[in-house]
Amino acid sequence: MLIVSGILAAIGLSLVTYLMFYTAAEETTEWVKVIAITESECIAETLDGYAVNIGECQAQEANSYLLLLIRK
Repeated sequence: MLIVSGILAAIGLSLVTYLMFYTAAEETTEWVKVIAITESECIAETLDGYAVNIGECQAQEANSYLLLLIRK
């Protein structure tokens, strides 16, 4: 019975480790260039060329840079 409990505990710990490190969203802080400002949101481009919708932003004009937390 003790061996079965140890095996189940090891499986459970392995599952928790997998879920914590391999399925969590990656967040990075990046400089983005604002390429469009609409009435309700801003569209920006990351330095590696991906367009992202950043919602409301503090930019006053297009072509300005902001430091944002990006989820990939």
